[in-house]
Amino acid sequence: MREIDIRAAARNQELRQVSPVLRQRHAGRRKVIEWLVDKIVEHGAAEWLFDVELRKESARAVLGMGQSIVRWYQPNGMLTPQQIADRYGEIALQTVAATEHSQTAGAT
Repeated sequence: MREIDIRAAARNQELRQVSPVLRQRHAGRRKVIEWLVDKIVEHGAAEWLFDVELRKESARAVLGMGQSIVRWYQPNGMLTPQQIADRYGEIALQTVAATEHSQTAGAT
């Protein structure tokens, strides 16, 4: 969940400019990513790793946060891709109210 797919986020911004075939392919990939994030949040909540009541909305917030990076990211900016991933990963964990156990379990 800490990896950022800048290309997918960029495609999201340019969908009006691509062919119907490419638009459909991108939409399929986006649905898979949305499904995966939903399942991660559901599983984390079921296992008491996340203390989150609004699961779908929290998953959507995490997705939107990642998609927004393409709007401001600059390759020569102050933050490296790894720093951005680390910071946004931490914000995502806060969004789903990750428990202390989930944070230490992910560190191994």
